[in-house]
Amino acid sequence: MGPVGTAVDDVEVYLTDVNGPRGGEDKHCRIVARLPSGPPVVVSRTHRDALAAVGRAASVCRRSVRTRLKRRWSGRGRAPRRGVAGPDGGPVA
Repeated sequence: MGPVGTAVDDVEVYLTDVNGPRGGEDKHCRIVARLPSGPPVVVSRTHRDALAAVGRAASVCRRSVRTRLKRRWSGRGRAPRRGVAGPDGGPVA
């Protein structure tokens, strides 16, 4: 996880062979990174080569964790969805 690894509580990596001995793009890697707060970051990638699947998933996971941490540190959360009514029927601020 590189520089963001110290901010992650736990990482689980799942590697499966989707279609057995038939070959093709069938090595599936799923990474679940748990941060101290908020939902976990979950990334999946599939590739012909197992190492490539893990490398691509790890790269995307690292980028996603970095983005989540930047939002948290800057005080910006996820922007409210437009067009969604609040509890009183009016727009969400």
